[in-house]
Amino acid sequence: MKSRLFRWTGIPCRKANNQEAGYETRQVIDVDITTVVTEWRAEVLEDSQGKRYVAPFPDSGDTISN
Repeated sequence: MKSRLFRWTGIPCRKANNQEAGYETRQVIDVDITTVVTEWRAEVLEDSQGKRYVAPFPDSGDTISN
């Protein structure tokens, strides 16, 4: 949770004989929904007769680091 402090600045009541009496708090919930798209590319090799060999894709949910 982030905490932010807001103070009165440039407000006439700050210059009067007023004293600080504490703080009021409010909470705001920000929901961050993201979608991550990963594109997999499989290497394709071709021999001299034109037969193609395609590398297998990983199973869904697998991750491979670079």
